[in-house]
Amino acid sequence: MDLAQRRLRNQYINSSPLEDPVEVVRALCAVQAQDYYASLWAVGLRLRGAQEADVERALNERRIVRTWPMRGTLHFIAAEDVRWLLALLAPRVLQRQTARLRREFAIDRPVLRRARKIVEKALCGGQAVTRSSLYERFDAEGISTERQRGLHILWWLAHEGLICCGPRAG
Repeated sequence: MDLAQRRLRNQYINSSPLEDPVEVVRALCAVQAQDYYASLWAVGLRLRGAQEADVERALNERRIVRTWPMRGTLHFIAAEDVRWLLALLAPRVLQRQTARLRREFAIDRPVLRRARKIVEKALCGGQAVTRSSLYERFDAEGISTERQRGLHILWWLAHEGLICCGPRAG
């Protein structure tokens, strides 16, 4: 078997034995999911007889999580792997971004503590909340979300394991 064929086999692209989207994500550890539709395709490509709906169902059932575990890039991760991956990878990512977030976006520990309380209250009872709804809550409490500041706050809270991307709305 030549090198190209081995790579295709090892990446589960040809003759995949995997039948569940979670199996694919777990086997690869994570699947880059910055481009949502391309990531659905990347998982589905590695499944036997899968439909797009199978991958989306795994996401909606929270068996696969879309969050920022590494490199500041969204990835799909098997739900049971999220905590240990964040514990392993997030501290270094956050340490490297702390000064930049403070300098460019005025995001510091007090802002993050306030934002955390707002998000915890919004999620009370296991409710899914949209990004725009969280931004409205931040703005109402005096935490500006302008100039991508809101996104960076949510990014930080995701690295702390508080939030992840929920079911798609709209």
